[in-house]
Amino acid sequence: MKSHEGDAFEIRISGRDHVDLLHRVASNEVRGLAVGARNEQCLLSAKGKIIVPFALRRENDHVLISGPLELKRTVLETLDRYIFTEDVLLEPLPDVQRESDNDERIEAGRPKWGVDIDEDTIPWEAGMGEYVSTSKGCYTGQETIARIETYGQVARRLMRLTCAAQQPPAIGEVFREGKPVGRITSITSIPRGGLFRAIGMIRREVAEGENVTGEDGREWTATTESSDAHK
Repeated sequence: MKSHEGDAFEIRISGRDHVDLLHRVASNEVRGLAVGARNEQCLLSAKGKIIVPFALRRENDHVLISGPLELKRTVLETLDRYIFTEDVLLEPLPDVQRESDNDERIEAGRPKWGVDIDEDTIPWEAGMGEYVSTSKGCYTGQETIARIETYGQVARRLMRLTCAAQQPPAIGEVFREGKPVGRITSITSIPRGGLFRAIGMIRREVAEGENVTGEDGREWTATTESSDAHK
C-alpha cells in the first residue's frame, strides 16, 4: 500500500550522522536496512499522527526519501528541527512527476494524502502498519503507537465500499441506522460491472459486508480494508 500518489518530492540526506538521525526520528527501521533496500516510513507527531508519509531507500553514503509533493516543505522543516550538532545534510532534488490513475488507486484501496488521509490520521487507521516499527526503539510518536499495539484498537479504519448506481454517488458522510459512522473520501469516476468503488474512513463497528447509507440516500456495502490495518 502506498499513500502518496501523484507528483512527489525527492530529498537526498547525507552526512556522518544521517542514519542515526533518521533512525531516531522516523517511524520505521533505518539503521538495520541493507544498502539498496527500501521501506515505507512516516514522520509522526507526539500523538502518533502522520506528519509526512514517505518512502526511504538506503544507499552507501546517503538515503533518498520521497513523498507527496505538497509536503516537501513540511518534511524539510521537520527534519531540520531535529538537527542540532549532528552532521546531516538535506539536499532537495528535482521533483518527480508521476502519472497516476485515480480510479485504479481507489479500486486498489490506496489512500491519497490530503484526500483520504491527513495530519489527523494514525498509521493503523489507514492500513499503514508496514510504515511503523514496534521493535526498533524510541522515535517521535512511538509511545502512542506502542499503546495502540498493546492495549487497544483504533476507533476507525480505511475501508473499501461498493455502490450499485448508474451515476456517481456523492462524497460525504455515511450513516447506519441514522447515525454517522464515517465519511467516503474518494469514489471512482465510472462504474465497473455496475458498481462504483470508494474508499473512506469508517468507524470500526461497521463490519465487513454491512451496508451504510450516503448523504444522497445511496446504499454502500463495506467490503475489505485497504491493507493490513491494525486489528
